[in-house]
Amino acid sequence: MMMYNELKRIIASVIASAALLPLGGAEWRVDSPRPGVLELANDNNSWGGLNPFDVLPCNGPGNIAAKVFPLTKLPAGSLEKADKVYLKLHIGVFDYSTALNKEAPNGLTEKFRIRFDGGKEIVLNTADPRLPARSATSNKLNGWVEIPIDKSLLLNREEISISVAKVDDGDDFIYPSIDRSVKNTASSVSRDGGKSWSRDWNREQSQECGEFMMRLKLSSVGEQGSAEWTAGNGIVGDSEQLFAYAADEGELFRLELRRHWDESRPLTLAFATEPGAEFSAVDEKGAAVDFTRRGNTLVFQRGVPFAVECRNAEVRSVKASFSPADEWPVERPDMTPEVCSPAGARTGSAPSCRIDGATVVLENGALRAVFEVSPKLALKSLFCAEVDKDILKDVDASRIFRIQVGGKVYDARDGRVTSVKPLPNGFQAVVLLEEPRLECTVSVIAEQDELRFKLELANRGVADVDFAMAFPHLDGIMLSAKAADDFYLFPFGGGIIGGENCHFRSVYGQNDAWWQMIDLFSRTSGGGVYLRSDDPEASYKFLNLRKGKGVKHPDFYHLCTGTAPGFFESEHHWPHALGEGEYAGLAIDYAERSLRPGEKITLPDAVIGTHAGSWKTAMQRYSDWAAGVWPRMPFPGKLTGQWNYRAGMGLGASLWKDGKYDTSYQGKHHKRPADIWELCSWWTLTKSLYWKLPFEEIGRFAKDPWVEKVLVWRDPATGEKVLSYALGDYDGYNPQWGGLPAFRQHLQDLKNAGQVALLYYDAVLMDASARNAKMVPEFAVINHQYKCAPAHDVANPTMPPGIVAKFHQYAMCVNAGKFADYTIDDVVRVVEETGADGVRLDEFGGGGHLCFSTMHEHLFSNEGWGNPVLQAVAYITRGIREKLGRSGKEVLLLTEFPGYDMLVSTLDGALSYDGIARRSFARPAQINLLRFYFRNCKLFEIIEDAGDHKPAPHDLWLWNAVGVYNSGEYPDHIRSLLLDNNDAFDYGEIEPLVDSAAKGVYANRFASDRKRIWTLFNATGYTVDQPLLKVAPREDVHYVELTTGRELTPQDGMLSCRVRPQKTIAIAEYPRLISLKDGKLQAKEMPAGAKLVASDADGRKNVELVPGAPLPELAGTDRIKLIDADGIVLDIRYRDSL
Repeated sequence: MMMYNELKRIIASVIASAALLPLGGAEWRVDSPRPGVLELANDNNSWGGLNPFDVLPCNGPGNIAAKVFPLTKLPAGSLEKADKVYLKLHIGVFDYSTALNKEAPNGLTEKFRIRFDGGKEIVLNTADPRLPARSATSNKLNGWVEIPIDKSLLLNREEISISVAKVDDGDDFIYPSIDRSVKNTASSVSRDGGKSWSRDWNREQSQECGEFMMRLKLSSVGEQGSAEWTAGNGIVGDSEQLFAYAADEGELFRLELRRHWDESRPLTLAFATEPGAEFSAVDEKGAAVDFTRRGNTLVFQRGVPFAVECRNAEVRSVKASFSPADEWPVERPDMTPEVCSPAGARTGSAPSCRIDGATVVLENGALRAVFEVSPKLALKSLFCAEVDKDILKDVDASRIFRIQVGGKVYDARDGRVTSVKPLPNGFQAVVLLEEPRLECTVSVIAEQDELRFKLELANRGVADVDFAMAFPHLDGIMLSAKAADDFYLFPFGGGIIGGENCHFRSVYGQNDAWWQMIDLFSRTSGGGVYLRSDDPEASYKFLNLRKGKGVKHPDFYHLCTGTAPGFFESEHHWPHALGEGEYAGLAIDYAERSLRPGEKITLPDAVIGTHAGSWKTAMQRYSDWAAGVWPRMPFPGKLTGQWNYRAGMGLGASLWKDGKYDTSYQGKHHKRPADIWELCSWWTLTKSLYWKLPFEEIGRFAKDPWVEKVLVWRDPATGEKVLSYALGDYDGYNPQWGGLPAFRQHLQDLKNAGQVALLYYDAVLMDASARNAKMVPEFAVINHQYKCAPAHDVANPTMPPGIVAKFHQYAMCVNAGKFADYTIDDVVRVVEETGADGVRLDEFGGGGHLCFSTMHEHLFSNEGWGNPVLQAVAYITRGIREKLGRSGKEVLLLTEFPGYDMLVSTLDGALSYDGIARRSFARPAQINLLRFYFRNCKLFEIIEDAGDHKPAPHDLWLWNAVGVYNSGEYPDHIRSLLLDNNDAFDYGEIEPLVDSAAKGVYANRFASDRKRIWTLFNATGYTVDQPLLKVAPREDVHYVELTTGRELTPQDGMLSCRVRPQKTIAIAEYPRLISLKDGKLQAKEMPAGAKLVASDADGRKNVELVPGAPLPELAGTDRIKLIDADGIVLDIRYRDSL
């Protein structure tokens, strides 16, 4: 304990003195991931993934990764006082025998060494279970591994060199990881067994080398830890913070554990309870964890228990004995920091610009910017009114623009200012880069309360210039007195909100960033600054945000480097356009393009502005801007108030049954009924396999079993085999089933059943047997980089070279002008012929293939390596709207993905993969801000597998109050509470992330003129049972938790409830209208058409009641509802609360 306290004192000294270090000091730092632990590191924990530049492939003793550690950077005495020392490696192992011999891989059978200068070494097996491995039995990418080392190797030294290499040749590779976000000062590589060394091993490919991700870790955490809970006193004596939750819940006692113990050693839990107690344990995924039991003492040798429950006995106490962990899990980010009132206020200053020699000052009521314009162009100061300070902490960090040419980077300070001239409330400066002879004309204009940045580039040389561009580039920003108080909103899926150090980059134009704005705000200064791309054309670009150096979790480092050849050519993008820095930075970067001599291009304008409060003000302003640029579909619409969206009807089985169209699926009497149905395979079915192959050759599709199991079946009308998913000809309507008249009637029957009738349509795929296949290859995608998934490459064509096929069909270029216009006309025809409510355009919204065909003209420029497909998709959806609008026909348009805001403006709805494709530690609660700020487009989440201790599907859906597509409809009791309260959930005033009283429990609010509802999601990782909401108690309202029916009573102005981790509850505030007086049911108000009903939880059993009459005993009905003429609940009471 004395050693532990001494190391803690040293750690405290390190933290206290950190603020005194000069900004230009050494890259090495000493972190303290938990009390009693120090880490010597100079990487940022930023790994770019498994690619040739971010790892060093090692197979055999020739390739060696080495790093020199300056031990003098450790606090004096800390090494001597440490009980344990570790080498931390970020590394991965790959067994290539799985590729060389798929039938009988030999497994991980080889060795690698860790060598210390002086000759001592540690030899490890590649099969060491600590190592993340990709093999026949594992599929883990690189991660951190701790290797214990002898402390004596480090004592009495100023530095030590540590190297990693394979011992033997073979088919096992090791991959030491490289952090290329930092400059290399300590790492080196040998490729000849140590005879020669290089620190520039990536230079031939014009790539930064970075640092090997190796660290030294010192620990003086004690060998034995303990924790205790006692009835009446709660958790006591838990210095390791092992117990996260412990409570007698009536039916059971539940204990939840943090992962603060050494999981390689036993954990013992001793319960004081009765001999007949029953115990169970589960891990974070809910799987049972084994233990041995001696009396009422449980010993966990293997497995990681998260929750331990005791039933059929009263627990008086529980004591834990364990070995403490040297490292605790990273704390979850805070998405809702308490934001103070603004430190400053806007003035009434009108926009102005003053040029005074080499200095230019732009000013309005919100901002004041000072630029230097001679001899270089530089931003020297940026004052924001609401935070009342100059936010440029590092004046030299902002570059205004950065350009990458041939692996070299140039910025505004590398050029010569050749002219400066005034503009109305602004200025224009021309900057000439002597090499590579690019002329950059920068204009900055002070508007009412924003600053507008403009940039035009011209090639003044004699040769083409290929360049990537970042504009604007704003860096060195700090809004608060302490960087820890700066928070952000970043556009990745539904949004990332937090304050942790990070480096994010997302692509706008490929369903990654849904809007083109980034916000920084200060918790303590009460305001913020945003960067918006003012780009009505919605061109392809990347949004960049970095805060500080070093990230605590890999999910805070995401640079969208691209992994899909044919969609995104990563070698033509610039993931490090923003660069690294001490403070916050914002930038927008653009993919590489070529500029001919004399040619000019103009980049989209960028705007910076300020605001009071949190990110919400900036997001609302952006939403208003977007609505002004791209008028949206009316809200509410036909999809408002619809929740369960079912699809695929007709795909795996015929729509025709027993001599007529099958109507058994229609209506809402089914379990988990559909509010919306999407019909597939309504077009005349195909009588051959893909690529015109006969059905006898179906064995060729064995790699894609979906074809035989789902898509091929016998037409019940003819007995012939058909293929249900051959696309391209959306007509015919299966004459053997009655053709168009019969199909129109079927759709009308569906609508008469109270359900929305949608049709499936895919403009991207074209079957080889379709009549419209005559448009191939003229309008097909040509892309030599595209790689088809092996399961879908059965008989794919190879001519003309580069022709793209996927899902066994041709891929059509929706950016081809004539094909786009054909698609508009064809969709209009289908809607008018069938009378369907609308169509869902599959594959639209997710980006698409880059097309380099010379056989057709493109709507949007294919110059450079930006992807214009979403611009083309929006052109198509807008065209459908306009053409049908001229005939007075209303149509619902939906896509498979939202894509981004310009496309969203044309839509009534879209599927959303945010819940499954945007999971991230950086998003502890996956808020979907598109749902809250772009309400014309109803979102329907699709989920394939919750898994990995993620929320049960409907918890995230309910929290955001979004619809659900096909693969996991809302349970009936959840759908019922949504329908009962549609006036709040879908028609009312809604606000995301309102205040809650519990940290890590996040609340969204939905309100109508008669009620308020909060959905609360527990993202703490543990059960909470505490006050959650602050309310103003009133006699005329009451509170109900809708998912369980619990009546909640405010205590001291707070509402409390128990919520399990990753679960959502819904608390409603209703007017107190229903009461029971003298055994008789009373309603304080009865609007016209309203009625009282007794209902079950699912809303299926409803019995009308008589006001003023005794409340009858009706089995299975525990809810008494007052509903209006539209079926909206005005008040609800549960029998036991009356």
